[in-house]
Amino acid sequence: MCIHFPLPWLHVVCSEDLLVISFRDHHHSHDPADPNVTFLTRNAPLSAWRRLIQFAFSIFIVHYFLWIIPMVGFMYWLWSSGHHWIFLLVLALYIRSFIDGSQYKSGRPWDGLRTAGVWRLTSRYIGAEIVRTTKLSPDKKYIFAFYPHGILILSRVAMYGGVFDRLFPGIQTRVLGASPMFWLPGSREICLWMSAVDAAKRVAANILQKFGLSLMVYPGGSDEIFTTDPHSSVTTLIARKGFIKLAIESGADICPAFVFGEKWLFARRELPRSVKDFFLNYLRTPLILFWGRFFTWLPYHDRSKAFLSIVFGRPISVGPARQPSQEEIDDIWEQYIEQMKHLFESYKGKFGYPDNETLVIQEPPNASRRSKMMMNGNKKDGKNE
Repeated sequence: MCIHFPLPWLHVVCSEDLLVISFRDHHHSHDPADPNVTFLTRNAPLSAWRRLIQFAFSIFIVHYFLWIIPMVGFMYWLWSSGHHWIFLLVLALYIRSFIDGSQYKSGRPWDGLRTAGVWRLTSRYIGAEIVRTTKLSPDKKYIFAFYPHGILILSRVAMYGGVFDRLFPGIQTRVLGASPMFWLPGSREICLWMSAVDAAKRVAANILQKFGLSLMVYPGGSDEIFTTDPHSSVTTLIARKGFIKLAIESGADICPAFVFGEKWLFARRELPRSVKDFFLNYLRTPLILFWGRFFTWLPYHDRSKAFLSIVFGRPISVGPARQPSQEEIDDIWEQYIEQMKHLFESYKGKFGYPDNETLVIQEPPNASRRSKMMMNGNKKDGKNE
């Protein structure tokens, strides 16, 4: 059965399980001439008008952290120009929305915006290709676990515009987002509209158990942003098993998802470790100096390797919901990592990675600190004895 994506600038490859949606005409995951798959190409060039829309929307959406600036500017203009009653009305309406706690419930998704075709223009701008290796049943719950995190998580953008709905029809999801994103005006709104909720454990558990929805998670978190190095031949995954425990407790199968190429979409410069640790540990905000085209956050894109690819692996069954032992968590984690290694080795060459690119599973920095503290504590106890 072949699923057709009725858009004039998409490639679609599909078989019974395999489905590839491609927004580029190079570095495909599968050979278009493969007789075992159906390949549909409609790669008409964009008009000048659509290119302008593509550029404007892409540069607007990737800077959503900065939307607070025009919002504050607008409020300042209302007040300074004497429209005090309008200022107070707008402020009252916004505060009510700002403190309603939607991020701790089931979010505030705007499906019309999430599935709008303009998102596909951005996916084409970054040259995205998304591969589904296995069909998923819409009658089950899943945790879609993406690695690596990347800097701006552009893999999330590639899921919009109806793409995820084509890949996994009938599966409704929420995306876990870092808490500070929901306390920044502008950022809060786009996150909620795009189906994001707070990454607190109780919120994630409610999404799966109370609301019966699936989850999209990036377990590497903020720490993994700092391992996104375009000059390194190492791809690093930060080993966090919290989503494994959550999946077993909720009876949700785990679908591995490997993100290729995001580390080449931006250039970056290292900041002092003390500065990064302060922002990450005390403000829960990663601080990193990075840039793309025109020294903005608009990602680079070229035909050699600066393009985005996402591959979804086979789902891992966790069985019925239960309280897991550490042994069970470790076992599912090993299954997950084996799949991620398989996806990495199977697709890295197809997506422009050099032969010497290696995959490293790294312990979380906090875990290393805790281990050192425990060792130091044990030494002190020994001395006291």
